[in-house]
Amino acid sequence: MLQLKHIFKSYKVGDNITHALDDVTISFRDQEFVAIL
Repeated sequence: MLQLKHIFKSYKVGDNITHALDDVTISFRDQEFVAIL
């Protein structure tokens, strides 16, 4: 199993900050196929 916990990602353009991910947790089981775009 692969597990990602408490993921954060923000983008800053000029004075604006966009939060793409905010405290995301996700788990992938063995033999599971996943595509993340």
